[in-house]
Amino acid sequence: MSNQSRFILHHYPASPYAEKIRLWFGHLGIEWGSAETTVVPPRPTVDALTGGYRRIPVAQLGADIYCDTNLIAHVVAESVGKQDELSKLSAESQEWIDRAQGSVFFCAITAVPQLALLGTMIQKFGPFGAVRFIKDRSGMMKGGSTKPPSPAQSKAVWGDFLHDLEALLASRAQFDDGAPGYTDFCVFHPLWLHRQIRGDRAFSSFPNIQRWMAAVEQVGHGKVHALSPTDPLEIAFNSEPLELANVGDHHALGATVSVGPTDYGVNPVKGTLRAVTEDRIVIERHSPAVGRVHVHFPRSGYDVQLV
Repeated sequence: MSNQSRFILHHYPASPYAEKIRLWFGHLGIEWGSAETTVVPPRPTVDALTGGYRRIPVAQLGADIYCDTNLIAHVVAESVGKQDELSKLSAESQEWIDRAQGSVFFCAITAVPQLALLGTMIQKFGPFGAVRFIKDRSGMMKGGSTKPPSPAQSKAVWGDFLHDLEALLASRAQFDDGAPGYTDFCVFHPLWLHRQIRGDRAFSSFPNIQRWMAAVEQVGHGKVHALSPTDPLEIAFNSEPLELANVGDHHALGATVSVGPTDYGVNPVKGTLRAVTEDRIVIERHSPAVGRVHVHFPRSGYDVQLV
């Protein structure tokens, strides 16, 4: 398999949303390229490819760049003919996904006592790095519609979530049939994040959750190829974006626009609008480092503005 035909994931090891996609790669048996970036910006390689998209992870296939894990998961599944695993999710599964990736996700951090959280960050990043991390993540929330719950609210939301999940897992091994799948990975990654801060004691009172998390981790990340910071840029430069089968009929097609999420990390990306379909927004960007690329965003949760 050539580098141009292999997915590349721009991520860092401690990223919870990246862990969701790493497990998805492993579940689907996909070989992929690992392009590690930093916990906080600047991220020169990612910025050159996306034009400043703030969130991690970002996926790349040649000169096509995919933002947001919901879109990434669908594109990756389609590449191996496994899109049915996502299109046939039950209403119950979708409710758990929305819950885990909504308010519960932020509670994975804000439910932790502040002194314990600060201690973990200093241990991981050092005093200066901890300050940078806090400042950066606080800035991500500005201008968006998402408002993290207070510590008191977080403890209640997080506690309810754990007790409900523990009860559910008493009668089943995992969410998806046969083996852990997409629903499991979506529900798993906030708990994985919480465990990074609190350690193994985080779920000591929840044996079913512990069993299930161990089973999810057994899925692994598939076959991974480490890339240098310049490899993704060269791959994009030597590739052409895939032809767009459907461009929609948006009034701004061909115009310069900015696209960004509306909930948090709202940094807009500028480019020429090439497609707005039922589920996707695509802009075209040019730069000396990467040539011509298409940057793909989900339609849901993202806003298009004329520049």
